[in-house]
Amino acid sequence: MAPAVAHVWLDAKVRPALDKSVPQIGAPTMWKAGYTGKGVKVAVLDTGVDQTHPDLKNVEVTEKNFTESSPDAKDRMGHGTHVASILAGSGAKSGGTYKGVAPDVQLLDGKVISEVEGTGTESSITAGMQWAVDNGAKVVNLSLGSLDSSGTDAMEEAVARLSGKALFVVAAGNDGPAYGTLNSPGSAPAALTVGSVDKQDDIAETSSRGPQADGVTKPDLTAPGDDITAARSTLTPGAPGAPGSDGYVAMSGTSMASPHVAGSTALLLQRHPKWTGPQLKAALTGSATPNPTLNAEQQGAGRVDLTRAVTASVVPEPGTVAFGTRALPHTDDKPVAKTVTYRNLGTEPVTLTLSADAVDPKGRPGPAGMFTVEDTKLTVPAGGTARTSVTADTKAGTADGIYGGTLLAAGDGQEVRTGLVVDREVESYDLTLKHLDINGKASSGYTTTLTDRAQRKIEVPFREGPVTVRVPKGTYTLESSVYGPTKSFAVFVQPKLKVGAKATVTLDSRKAKPVTVTTPDTGARLTESNISYDDVTLGIASSWSFGDGSVMRTLGLGPDSPTFTAQYNGLWKASGTAAKKVDYRLAFSRTGNWFSGLKRAATKAELAEVRYGVGASAAQRKGTLSATPVAKNGYNPPLVPVTGLKLPASGTSYVNTKDLQWSWSMEQLDDAGVATINYYSGDVAYKAGKRYTLNFNTGVVGPDLKADDRQGARRAGNAMDAYIELFSDGAGHAGGSATTGGFTRLESGGRTLAEGGPGAVYAELPAAPAAYRLTMEATRAAKVTTTSTKVAAAWTFTSAKTPDEEPTELPLSTVRLAPKLALNGTAPAGSTLKVPLKVAGAAAGTAKIAKLTVKVSNDGGSTWKSAPVTTDTKGAHTATVRHPATAKAVSYRVYLKDTSGNTVTETITNAYRLAP
Repeated sequence: MAPAVAHVWLDAKVRPALDKSVPQIGAPTMWKAGYTGKGVKVAVLDTGVDQTHPDLKNVEVTEKNFTESSPDAKDRMGHGTHVASILAGSGAKSGGTYKGVAPDVQLLDGKVISEVEGTGTESSITAGMQWAVDNGAKVVNLSLGSLDSSGTDAMEEAVARLSGKALFVVAAGNDGPAYGTLNSPGSAPAALTVGSVDKQDDIAETSSRGPQADGVTKPDLTAPGDDITAARSTLTPGAPGAPGSDGYVAMSGTSMASPHVAGSTALLLQRHPKWTGPQLKAALTGSATPNPTLNAEQQGAGRVDLTRAVTASVVPEPGTVAFGTRALPHTDDKPVAKTVTYRNLGTEPVTLTLSADAVDPKGRPGPAGMFTVEDTKLTVPAGGTARTSVTADTKAGTADGIYGGTLLAAGDGQEVRTGLVVDREVESYDLTLKHLDINGKASSGYTTTLTDRAQRKIEVPFREGPVTVRVPKGTYTLESSVYGPTKSFAVFVQPKLKVGAKATVTLDSRKAKPVTVTTPDTGARLTESNISYDDVTLGIASSWSFGDGSVMRTLGLGPDSPTFTAQYNGLWKASGTAAKKVDYRLAFSRTGNWFSGLKRAATKAELAEVRYGVGASAAQRKGTLSATPVAKNGYNPPLVPVTGLKLPASGTSYVNTKDLQWSWSMEQLDDAGVATINYYSGDVAYKAGKRYTLNFNTGVVGPDLKADDRQGARRAGNAMDAYIELFSDGAGHAGGSATTGGFTRLESGGRTLAEGGPGAVYAELPAAPAAYRLTMEATRAAKVTTTSTKVAAAWTFTSAKTPDEEPTELPLSTVRLAPKLALNGTAPAGSTLKVPLKVAGAAAGTAKIAKLTVKVSNDGGSTWKSAPVTTDTKGAHTATVRHPATAKAVSYRVYLKDTSGNTVTETITNAYRLAP
């Protein structure tokens, strides 16, 4: 299998629908001229496209699924639908408000990212690229990638090979703000690589900067990518009560910027159907509008501007001129000249006036003479070319760092811009690294990075034997994985590597110490192990994951850091017949430095026994269970082993306890492997030698304010927001569930003040005291669950204006029903069941309840009968419910009134099923 490619995943945020990105790039100018992309084939290679969304209906002409784990081309992540909508959406659902850049293109939908892993592979992505070209796509959008490394990877090779047939428009990545964070395949020289800007054309903090790993200046241009509103896939749940519930959602990232440029390319191609990919790229970069405070490694030529591109007939080659790095000392720096060629694609000669400006490393106007142009005027003949020379002279500056600039060529209705960039090297030194395997020989492979305190990364290129890199003066974190024969390798971490002179670092696998951890079951099999670190003061973190059979060694280098935490965690399956039901989860942490080997033999006396149950009422469901070890200082690793389960499931996990807590989580999955139900625990401390019980996704599922302290209703001044999870499980765990419908409504005096999706609402309230009614309701599909298929709750309370500074809790309460049920969500028919009533919120505590009643129904809520409720001397409340022998299910209606007159009514349909 090809290596996994990390998706350039967006900063997904649900925002009010205010974006004006399509007018920002000038698309309406093209529409008015009759250019909407009609007849142009554009491919979107992503997570799939939801063609049932009104904005994307009849846009798609073909689709194909290239992933190995997804069963079809449907978009269950929402990313591909959002991207396609920016590019080609009709805006039908919004009355045209959220129309895409090129609404009349013919869309090819290639699914190359799986919702199961959230990633793709190089093989699936390159296959999709070939398919797109074979099916006539002239523009291919790739809002994906992974950090670039030196050399040419399979995706970069595919861009180079196929660019004669299509222009590949690629997101730069979301790994900024450091330089050298560009992603592949946007790193391919032939790609049209896109960074992200906001509404004011300021570069997004996370937008990846150039150059790419082999020194080529990127990105090529920028486009709007901040809070872009576009279609939300109907297969992804919207954030409760937020604008995403109306069929749209706002997202941010270079993933959103790239389709703006892909759509722009389609419009330009419709106007100039004979233009080649390089000509289209040159026209878009040459007509871009630069931000004068940015350089070409940040913005390329500038933000795409169709108002200029529509009239462009003269294009520059190249679109950005990079003068490389002028090494220290700068007293002997020599001017460097580069050629810029102007190509006239029109039928009339064009006379251009040329000028150059500069911007210094801090974004201020640069010194005179940093960039100069040989010709002040240049005539480009019709259908021909003309050349000039641009010179960079770093002796003109005094500050070290990257200088940007723009070469402007204007005249005869043309305005052509070319980005300029030169690096006046800051104080830097040669650092030589030697990578030796377990036999003391030069390693056949390694991955080594240096990260400075501003999170700028230096990827060390692979060389056979010693490798020397030029490193700016400073303090770095060194990470290296050095591979040896078979499955052996060593991991080195040096939290603080100071570079202030020429130096050599030897990473010798023979000096690294083995990691050996065993369980009390000598036959237990290690299935997965992870090792990670974090230092909050230094702002560094990383992790590695290893499969069964790997021989791992580790070594810490350099001085300690008191805020550095490293952790090892692993999962073992028990030997023999217990393998399916018993596992061991062990974790060991240390502070100060990286592990220099680890040798632990866990004994049964130091472990706690956790007997878990993971419920499911729907048949033939699969799920997962994971446990995150939380260190004494609060560190929890980014990678933990995940156990796959056939639900309902039960088993036993043994965990170590010293200086650790454990945070558990579970997911119930649909047929495509996407989570439809999830629950999580808080951090749990266990005692060695003790036995514990842990149940997830068991009944009765309903609201519980105690499950998550983020829940509740709060008022600050006249602003109120409410957030309540309607599907906390019977054990009191917080979580969520896929829903088929629902709402939230706030009313007062017979008027509806605000509405939203199930579970959340925001409202502006009158200042005067008033009575309010807050209602929430949500339903779930039978394929997800046969219990708690509908949950409704209604609260009444009074409120007046509160202080503006700190939100004031409003007096809401919930009652959780906590009977003992089977893992499949059933209780015996014909039996009597004790149902503990767990009160949370304003009515929790002693003598705060004025009235508490429970009613039950065996016919889905058509008729109700009261169930007796008792309260013991400790204030615990219990309902006693008699199940008829012939009944199939039990629904509940609970009413609570507190001593201040506030009420809640909860109605849970099919709270659990009855088994004969």
